[in-house]
Amino acid sequence: MRRNKPGTHHVDVYPLIWKDFTDNGYVTLFGEDLPEISLFSLRFNGFDKVPVDHYMRPFWLAVQKSTIRKRSGKYCIGAKAKHLYTLDYVKEFFEKYQRVPKFAFGFHTQLSHAVTYPVQHIGKIIVRHRVSTTNPTTAIVRITFICTALMNTTIRDTTSATVTVVLIINIIIIIIIIISIIIIIMTNTI
Repeated sequence: MRRNKPGTHHVDVYPLIWKDFTDNGYVTLFGEDLPEISLFSLRFNGFDKVPVDHYMRPFWLAVQKSTIRKRSGKYCIGAKAKHLYTLDYVKEFFEKYQRVPKFAFGFHTQLSHAVTYPVQHIGKIIVRHRVSTTNPTTAIVRITFICTALMNTTIRDTTSATVTVVLIINIIIIIIIIISIIIIIMTNTI
């Protein structure tokens, strides 16, 4: 699985959560904003096949090569902030599939990866892009993680940063367990 190691494979072989959703009739989405440091491609071999129904990686790879991106500011594509593309994509995904069960997993690495972007601003952006539904039987659960550990600075070498990473990993594991329980409950009630 590790990039550039002999005998490794793609991450498709692992039991990623969206596979359970797909198996239960959900339409799925996965998006992240920085393909060069993406969760499954930075240190791993990435996916061999498209992992979900709606996948943002091809969009972001094309954006990186585009002339408009090269002429834009670091956090924009043209006049639009980069993170708004993912937020709009997720919102449109939920609007398009009003009557279909759906699962979306996306994150914005750039907003907090290498700069101290104020967390209160990120929260305001997320709230402005909340997803709603007209279907009374639809439940929307939105979980937002914001990493403020600044892993590209000297802070990375401190005990505080190490503890932060361990806490983040534990929180992610707890969230995955909670989501798995939700899937089991929802599958048994459909």
